Amino acid sequence: MFCKICGAEVQDGAAFCYACGSKILDKSKNEEFYTIGKAVEKEGLYIAQKDGKGKYGHCVLRFKPSNNNIELEFSSQTNNVPDKYHDAIIMAIQEAMTEGIDGKKLKGINCILINGSWNENNSDEESFKMAAQRAFIEAIKVAGLKKYSF
Repeated sequence: MFCKICGAEVQDGAAFCYACGSKILDKSKNEEFYTIGKAVEKEGLYIAQKDGKGKYGHCVLRFKPSNNNIELEFSSQTNNVPDKYHDAIIMAIQEAMTEGIDGKKLKGINCILINGSWNENNSDEESFKMAAQRAFIEAIKVAGLKKYSF
């Protein structure tokens, strides 16, 4: 068996490539993946009151199928959301992809942060994670899923 990413030979049954670290898909398990059905933009907004403190996260994300053999590609085209919240956005989407939608595992999604807003006193990682999850779920509802093939 060979790694599709770097071409290194890997042992049968290996979960990861020893050379590049990429995940090895075992075709014998018939593992199917899905990706987002079409390009779509969605806004995620999270406003709440928790422990007497306001919570605020807002992001506008563009999702589209990716042609690369990776789970998630992320980039930002805005300075409206500080870099310190980008990891929370990525984590939210990766968790949703790993958990799957309707029992379907997701892969090959390109996500671009195109806009958003934050508040110096009320924004935090948790708020941006919630906002990103909302945007992602809405995007899947609109775009649907299609079988992933690379």
